[in-house]
Amino acid sequence: MRHTARKRLVAGVLLGLLVALSSIGISAAIPSVSALTAEPHHDRTLKLINYFVERYHYRKTKLDDPLSSQILDRYLDALDVNRSYFLANDIEFFESYRYELDDYLSARDSEPLFSIFNIYRSRVLNRIDYALDLLEKPFDFSVDEVYPFDRTEAPWAIDTADLDDLWRRRVKNDYLILKLEDKAHSEISKTLKDRYQQQKRRILQISSQD
Repeated sequence: MRHTARKRLVAGVLLGLLVALSSIGISAAIPSVSALTAEPHHDRTLKLINYFVERYHYRKTKLDDPLSSQILDRYLDALDVNRSYFLANDIEFFESYRYELDDYLSARDSEPLFSIFNIYRSRVLNRIDYALDLLEKPFDFSVDEVYPFDRTEAPWAIDTADLDDLWRRRVKNDYLILKLEDKAHSEISKTLKDRYQQQKRRILQISSQD
């Protein structure tokens, strides 16, 4: 029973963290790459988090260091479960929050939330730009290589070169799937560019001012 209560609390707090990201809104203005920051109105989201915390206190489920550790893991999974964006040194930096999230959340301080998300957004934009650049050059289909679809247990990329290789294979695989449908190069290129550009627009439109 106690283990179930703890799992529910982790899920509730994670929901609050994700609500914080969705509640910062979509800006109608020209997209900006400026860092997102916590705004006073985000306090309502942290109140939601505290609601889950207080709700489960009577079950002797504490917002403590072990729970903080679980929240961090779940949050990173929610952002990059397939380990395609963050670098190993990003994860090393996030480790500084592992046993402090409980203190931040208790104090209604969302700084770690935005710190992690800003790095995530930067990594996503970098990957999309790289993918778009790859579409400007032909792929070598004579090389026998595999794209690892499931990277949930894979090591985090050591550096940008690691991610470049992963994403080269990912974009090549996306291209090959469409090629096997007998689509022309121009159509494939347009389809993939539109797909990646749409993803880029979505993440650029997120603004903490809303």
